[in-house]
Amino acid sequence: EKLEQIAREKAGTLALADDVEVYLAFQNKLKESLELTSVTSEMRFFDVSGVTVSDLQAAELQVKTAENSGFSKWILQWGPLHSVLERKVPERFNALREKQISDYEGTYRKLYDEVLKSSGLVDDTDAERTIGVSAMDSAKKEFLDGLRALVDEVLGSYLTARWRLN
Repeated sequence: EKLEQIAREKAGTLALADDVEVYLAFQNKLKESLELTSVTSEMRFFDVSGVTVSDLQAAELQVKTAENSGFSKWILQWGPLHSVLERKVPERFNALREKQISDYEGTYRKLYDEVLKSSGLVDDTDAERTIGVSAMDSAKKEFLDGLRALVDEVLGSYLTARWRLN
């Protein structure tokens, strides 16, 4: 996804290059360094793509950086990981789930009292839905923060950064 975004941005800056050639240039030339599997092995018209060696170097660094930082956020929300933790450390995982529910209820009550009552919106369905979403987001963030510590403890060495950046 990140590589496609980079290629799209580069294609937008080039007047004469074909967008397809730009996309292919990034994918083809970074195939090995990014370990891409579904890319053709050769490209005939790289020279007309408008993509430079410095573009490729910058793209490689951006993709690797994004993957390193995005993976840990993504994995915490992954259902199969939750299943593993629930099986391996059920008491601790369930305690986090119960805390998430408690956090939601507490945040909802607090927002209800502070926002809805003070604004006179007690029976406003849209306002209640809005604070419900805010309370859910807050509880989910707290759950994921607690989950991060549990994941680091249980699976830490398996979740190290994918790419080593120089």
